[in-house]
Amino acid sequence: QVWFNSILISTAWRMLDHIPVKGLLYLSLLITFNRLAVFVHPSWRVVFDRSTIMFSILACWAWILAMCAQRVIVT
Repeated sequence: QVWFNSILISTAWRMLDHIPVKGLLYLSLLITFNRLAVFVHPSWRVVFDRSTIMFSILACWAWILAMCAQRVIVT
C-alpha cells in the first residue's frame, strides 16, 4: 500500500496515461511526412532507407517519452 502512494510510482503511472495519445499523434505525423516526401520527391527515397527510418522512429519515441515526462513533472 505504501509503495503505490509514493511520488515516483504515481508520476510514472500518470506518464503512462499520456504515452498512447502522444505516440499516435507523433508517429502518425512521422509516417505521413515520410510517405508525402517520397511521393512528392521520389529522389528522397534514399533518405528514407531502413536505418534512417528506424532512427527516426526511435527518436520520435524518445521525444514522446520526454514530452510526457515533462507534462507530468510540470503539472
